[in-house]
Amino acid sequence: MLTLNGAARTIVIWLTLCFAWSAIVLWQFGPDIVKTIMSHSHLYAWDLATRMVQGDMMPPGVITLLLVLLVMTAGCVLSGLTLACWNLFVFTCAIPVMAGVWLLRRAGLIRTLASVTLK
Repeated sequence: MLTLNGAARTIVIWLTLCFAWSAIVLWQFGPDIVKTIMSHSHLYAWDLATRMVQGDMMPPGVITLLLVLLVMTAGCVLSGLTLACWNLFVFTCAIPVMAGVWLLRRAGLIRTLASVTLK
């Protein structure tokens, strides 16, 4: 298996979360996003006008492009927020618990099996 250090592991996790959140956003809000693009987007209106003037020579890919950009942006933002919340949870909850266990073990209030058999 490929050994990853901290930065590479974070990038892999972030990309995985980004694609997962993007899929969830597309699954839940895809039709609503397309309706919003078709009714409120100035770029879509410009694309329609340009295709009408040029005799339909341009490919009709603006809706797909805008949908992909919006969904991937939402996935990136949500994955960044997920990692930030996870780090906040670890630093506020897990590290003090681990430090408390370490202090109790150092004070001799927690006996591990190895320390009992060595004495």
